[in-house]
Amino acid sequence: MRYFWIVSDAHPPELLITGDGSHTIRRGAGPTYHSLHGALTESRHIYQEAGLRALLEFRSQNPKAAVDGGEKVRILEIGLGTGLNAALALETCLEAPLLRIDYTALEPFPLSPGWMMDLNYASFLRAQSWQVWAEQYPTLYEGLRTQGEGAWSLERVGLAYSLKVMAQPWPCPLEGPFDLVFWDAFGPSHAPDLWEEESLVALNRWTAPGAWLVTFGASGAFGRLLKGLGWEVQRLTGPPGKREIIRARKP
Repeated sequence: MRYFWIVSDAHPPELLITGDGSHTIRRGAGPTYHSLHGALTESRHIYQEAGLRALLEFRSQNPKAAVDGGEKVRILEIGLGTGLNAALALETCLEAPLLRIDYTALEPFPLSPGWMMDLNYASFLRAQSWQVWAEQYPTLYEGLRTQGEGAWSLERVGLAYSLKVMAQPWPCPLEGPFDLVFWDAFGPSHAPDLWEEESLVALNRWTAPGAWLVTFGASGAFGRLLKGLGWEVQRLTGPPGKREIIRARKP
């Protein structure tokens, strides 16, 4: 899994240009952090559009499913990586009136600020969301390095965004419950434990009734595990290079 894969100075990050022009990263012979068909396209398609924005639209049509009037979303990300998903959530928050996002991510092996600053996402994200993220990252990283977690928050008229990153592997104790889960660890061939039943049983403890999960993963085994734990599983069209993705809803 992303957290348990050994990171060493012998394998520094390598910046790669993906099919849509946005960066991804690879360390040594390990897997890339995003799809080579398009890092930004993948994250927008799965985590922003099929995840956060779809949840907000669902709440607008189903008021009983809303939290605090539909204005607050508590997100858990398994695998912060480059921070692209977190920055896209910030972009959504900056563009949506009256939205509050509480974002928690796990990443025991965070990228150093220098590598984070080299990523070209500022050219692709709107509302200066990547610039805001990148400006805050060095302080967040120092907290991760010295205390095992880092945090920052942004408040403006009508919106609020708070982020906490923990240098912890999954599963671990959290301050839930969460409404939306970005399951964005490395795939089963590199992180088999994260795609097994024990990880999902733990997830049930930290998610709210009606919570959503979105992931690039689409294996039949993973879908069956979710169904076995009571989640309703949908198979959606994936981004370029990926036939399907999974979106699931907890009862």
